[in-house]
Amino acid sequence: MEKELIYILRKFYDKLMQSFLYEKKLKNNSILISMMEVKSNIRYRILMDASISIYELPKTILDTLLNRGLIAESDEPDRFFITAKGVWAIEKSNEDTLVKFINNKFFNVSQNNKKISDKEKIILFSMISARTFSPDSSIDLKKDHYTLDAWIRIIDSTSKKLLEMGVIKEITLSNLYGKSGNEHKVSHLIRHTDALPKKTKGLFMAAGNQKYYLNVTSNDRYLHKEKISYILSLIFDDENLKKYETIIEVESFCKELAYQEAPFLFNIGEDNFTSHEYDDIITEAINESILLR
Repeated sequence: MEKELIYILRKFYDKLMQSFLYEKKLKNNSILISMMEVKSNIRYRILMDASISIYELPKTILDTLLNRGLIAESDEPDRFFITAKGVWAIEKSNEDTLVKFINNKFFNVSQNNKKISDKEKIILFSMISARTFSPDSSIDLKKDHYTLDAWIRIIDSTSKKLLEMGVIKEITLSNLYGKSGNEHKVSHLIRHTDALPKKTKGLFMAAGNQKYYLNVTSNDRYLHKEKISYILSLIFDDENLKKYETIIEVESFCKELAYQEAPFLFNIGEDNFTSHEYDDIITEAINESILLR
């Protein structure tokens, strides 16, 4: 009886495997992994295509497989498909593959080995220059187009400066902002930053409600220079930049941009970090990031 059960269950499994192969959606030679990687509508179609008619199944075997939860009834009359439990009964002999996939996809929080891209360097340097250091001094994509246009000026200036310094390679504006359609191009750029929280050890914050900032302050507005220094070290990671001239150039650019653009970014009374007190802390952070790291 058990041999017959396994034979019929394998028939379900093999048919589902063929469906994934036909759709070119098979991942890691595992149905369970493939199921987690496809969209729900594709998953539904593949399952339905792999269903088996009641007339192809011995009744005693059918009843046993149903009772054990290894197969389930399809939306289509008199047809059945294999369940996750049924797939696991076949694939559990190779559980290391599944565990490795789950670990890499859902438990891998470290991105230390992944370099910051040129586009990400532009975004981070723009945020440091504009001093988006709290939820109240954030990139707020819900603000009016005048504010978003100010961010275009900041990002364009930042990309130009980083290119001049040899920090990034030449990047066209179309490649920088992408095809945004009706969406404001700054919004399109900033929203596609899913990797930055991990790459910055959680310092890049997507706060919700389309607000983005660098988590480098305490509740009492204390600015942590070591956190700013760390972000800057990700941007200015080339050994050729480890010189005093770089410090002067970065300090001058950041300070000028902050005071020039702050009135266009933040409303009167809103939290911002344009003051001599913060100038000094940022200067120290720039020094540490370029010469000491």
